[in-house]
Amino acid sequence: MAIKRHVDAEIFKSYLKSKNMSIGMLANLSESSEKTIKRCLKDGSVTLGVALDLCQTLQCNFIDLFGEDESTMWKKTMVKLYKIIR
Repeated sequence: MAIKRHVDAEIFKSYLKSKNMSIGMLANLSESSEKTIKRCLKDGSVTLGVALDLCQTLQCNFIDLFGEDESTMWKKTMVKLYKIIR
């Protein structure tokens, strides 16, 4: 099962615009394809691997790029991940 978090498409697009970057440009710089990025925006969720890739490429954090995720599922996931990497 893939670990996913919420994506606020408006925040994502606004962040890219503030960097004068398009989704295509981001795809060219990252390991994620344009199709994958657009699917995340359409679905409203992003897998952890893609999220890490995009944030690393843009040198930002999840909240800056994807918006807040206050869901119970994401909070539980963060607790599990913290225990794994701790």
